[in-house]
Amino acid sequence: MYIHRHISNNYWLKLFSLVLATLIWFVISSNFRSAETPLKLAPLRPGGSRDFRRPVVVMMPARNVQPFQVEPSEVTVKVLGEPSILNKLREDDIEVYVNLMNVQDPHGSFRVDVGHPREVTIQQVWPAHVYVKAPTPLEPGE
Repeated sequence: MYIHRHISNNYWLKLFSLVLATLIWFVISSNFRSAETPLKLAPLRPGGSRDFRRPVVVMMPARNVQPFQVEPSEVTVKVLGEPSILNKLREDDIEVYVNLMNVQDPHGSFRVDVGHPREVTIQQVWPAHVYVKAPTPLEPGE
């Protein structure tokens, strides 16, 4: 009798609390799951991937004409999409660059940005960072 009375006392409030707690758990759980897993294609459509080896371009303001060395000079970009779109995709459709437009000291490690068509998704860029430095001037007579 004691347990029955404990359960039935404020029954609707307890039921509401249980439903609310379950709802909160589902929301938090789905947020963690979406942050951990990569973007997936529609489940019923077959998808594919393709790798591109692209040179890294340095974007600088027009007033800065100093040449820069980028190490490594090329990165590998893995894109996801429908096979028909991936077959039509040209290497020139994937643009890899380092944006140094608002950087005061353009020396060091910088993140690689990728421009791509909307029909594909970038899965991976490797390496994700490149090292940018000014070339050392040659000594006279070399």
